Formats: sequence, C-alpha cells, structure tokens
Amino acid sequence: MKINKIKIKFNIFVLLITLSVFLLVLDTKITAYAEEAAKETEAVKETNEAKKTEETKETKEDGFEFKGSKLKFITGSFDGKDSLDIDFPIEMKDVSAEYIDEAAKLISIEKKEFNIKNPNIVILHSGEKYYVITAINAYKDVQDNIIDKVNIESEITYGKTKLKIKLKLKNIKDENKDIKYSICYASMDEKPFQTQEAFKLVDMKYKLDKHCIIPDGYYYQMNPRSVPYKESYFFMQGAIYIANTHLETIDSKFSQAMTAKLIDDTAKKLNDEGYYPIPYRSEWLKADYNIEKGYFDTRWNLDYAYICLRMYEKFQNEKYLELADKVLTYYKKYANQNAIKIPYKEDAYLVMDYGAEYYIGMTHSSLNHHLMGLKALMYEDLLKEKPVNTEFIKKMLNGVEATCNSWIKKNGDLEYAIFVNGTYGLKDYPDLTLNDLRDCQALHEKLYKSKNASLETLIVSKQAWYDNVYKKQVSKKK
Repeated sequence: MKINKIKIKFNIFVLLITLSVFLLVLDTKITAYAEEAAKETEAVKETNEAKKTEETKETKEDGFEFKGSKLKFITGSFDGKDSLDIDFPIEMKDVSAEYIDEAAKLISIEKKEFNIKNPNIVILHSGEKYYVITAINAYKDVQDNIIDKVNIESEITYGKTKLKIKLKLKNIKDENKDIKYSICYASMDEKPFQTQEAFKLVDMKYKLDKHCIIPDGYYYQMNPRSVPYKESYFFMQGAIYIANTHLETIDSKFSQAMTAKLIDDTAKKLNDEGYYPIPYRSEWLKADYNIEKGYFDTRWNLDYAYICLRMYEKFQNEKYLELADKVLTYYKKYANQNAIKIPYKEDAYLVMDYGAEYYIGMTHSSLNHHLMGLKALMYEDLLKEKPVNTEFIKKMLNGVEATCNSWIKKNGDLEYAIFVNGTYGLKDYPDLTLNDLRDCQALHEKLYKSKNASLETLIVSKQAWYDNVYKKQVSKKK
C-alpha cells in the first residue's frame, strides 16, 4: 500500500514535470509566434506605408487637374546624348490626329499611322478620350526662375498602338548631360478646342519662339538689357502673357486647364509680401535708380492679378479672387509709399512703376502702369459684393485728371512717363496705353454708371494719333 502511494506520488510528479515542460515549450512557441506575427505585422505595416507613400508620390506626380481635364509633363535629361526616342505613356488604338501646319491649315489624319514633324499642338482622339501634346522644350537651368532654352527638332510618330516622340538637339557644341527636356500632354473627355478658330489662335501663339512652357511655369524671352543675358535665356514671367490668348478661348477645355495651371505656378512664386519679384537685374533700372534684381514691377504683377480676376469671373472660384486680392493688397501698400503726389490737387497721385524692399527712392510713373492699377482695382470692386477700393481708385483717378492735358504731345500722341521733378518723357507704346485707357473707361462706366471725362480726352487724342500718324508710318514702311 505504501509502495502504491509512492508510485502515485512519483507519477504525479512526472506528470507535473511533463506538464511544466509542455507549458514551457508552448510558451516559447507562443512567444516566438507572437514575435513572428509582430514582425509580419510590422512588415505589412511598412509595406502599406511604402505603398501609401508611393500612392502619395503618384498622386503628387499625377498632374494638374481642372474641370475634368488633366495636364501632365513627360520630363527627363539628354544625359550626354544628342537624340532621344520617348514612348508616350498611354497606349492608344485607332488614333486620329489634328494639327495646324506651317500654312495655318488644319490637317486631319483619320485612324492611320502618321508622322508629324516639329508640331506646336497636336490633338489626338482615341476611343472616348482626347489628348493634346504640346510645349516640347529642351533647356538648361541658369539660376532660379531663369533657363537657357535649347533648340531641338521634334517628331511625333504613331504606329499600331505605339506613339513615340523623337527629340534631336540642334547645333549644340557643349556637353549635353545637363540638358533637360519636357513635353506637356493633356487628357480630357471632350474636344480640347470648341472651334477651329480657337485652335488656330492658340496654336499661332504657341508658334512664337518667345513663349516657353515647362513644368514649373510660363517663361518668356529675356530683354537684351537684362543681367544675366543670352538670346536663348528665358525667365519665369509672372504676367503669363500666353494666358491672355487662353482667356480669349476660355470655353475650350485645354485653355481652361492650361490657364489654371499657369496661374497656380505663379502663385507658388509669390513672396510673403504678396508679389512676384523679378529674377534678373535690369541694366536700365540699375543705371537710373540703382535697383537690383528681385524688384517689384507693378505692371507685370497687376497683369497677373487681372488674369486671376478674369478666371474668378468665369468660374466663381474664390481661390482666384484671393490671389488677386493678395497682389492688390500689396500694391496699395506700395502705392501709398511710392507715388508722385500732385501738389495742386488734394489726394491725387500717380503710382511709381518699380520698387524694392531694399530701395529707398522714387523711380517714375508711366501712364500704362498706373492705368493697369486702376483697371485691376476697379475690376475687383466690380466683382466683389462690397467694393473695397473706392477711396484708393479715387486718388488714382485724381492723379490722371490733374495731369490729363500734360500727357498729350503736340502731335496727339501721349507721353510715356512722368518723373519726380514733374517733367515728362520716354516713348509710349503704339497701342498698349490706348487699350488700357479703353478698358479703364469701360470699367468706370460699369462701376460708376458714367464715363470719366479725362480718360475720354486721352482716348480721343491717342486714337487720333494712332489712326492718322502711326498707321501711315507703318504703311510707308511696308
């Protein structure tokens, strides 16, 4: 009996040891499994994070979208080569193409292979989608917001389902490794241009060598009196001249998307004060006023504000009104400190064309710059529920009214600018100031329900000179 009890106790002891070992092994396996599961979870988490990052990256690089139209850029480097064959990133079947040839004739190609050399704008139609290929450029970076545009030949070829874009550098003697290329393409579900006339008008502007569009914005050929300067240098132009053509054809989907994209590009370049500083030095402004690069050009910044206001009127997107207001708020602050005060009329002044944060002094006031300020401020008040510029507009109009007759030359043409000492001088543009005067008068009538007598006097004089003197001079030269 005693022996049996001992056996039972022993068996229980063995059982307990076995159970303990089993639990220990089980615990080890559970711990290992948990660690492995944690590693897998972490790995999955990292994969998901990477995927999310990749998705975010794709989203950021997915192009610019506006009203259902999407703009993208194909970019890269020549990397020492003098020619490249680039595959278009979208396969297309049964493609039809349209483009404008050198004779300004619309060429249509229906669902067959094609080869188009040096196109400005090519419209492709495949299935339910339309595509636009344009702004094929090569360039080198010079400094912030300045590029050196490189001459290239381009060729778009289509065969079966493959579209290729061939690029070849022209007359390049130095190394090619720093030369970049960019190709803009847009996609949309309807025709890019509402009419053939709209297509031809935009294409005509894109043919001009002085315009250049690359991924970060609109660039314009630099003036010979700029520093730095080469004939092939282009600077980012905040006034976005090409947008004025797009706004004339704003019912077209391509014009809508491109205008919105270029406005956004310039918005990114506005400084904290609210304006786009000019990225080069003007030899003229340096010599006359000791102004360096980074200065405030009233005309070009007001042009940008005006474009934003036109987009706001068309699409009622508050973003465009806010951008215009940002520039105009700085302009009013600047004008209060940088204007020629008319001594013989209270609250009358003419705003200076140029200034800079570091510059203490006065430049000059040209009529076209001053009128551009009036245009933008009156236009903003016309679009806003409650006018915010009434008092300021009055001061600027007072300046024009007080000096009205002094602007008119003996032959009817207008002086370009008034200087701090009260003298007038420099040669006015043939029609820029005239157009500004007309625009101001039209806005004045809409806003105040009457014409301004001084604006009308200047319009009549400039128009008579334009018709009777300028046109005859141009005719003789022909």
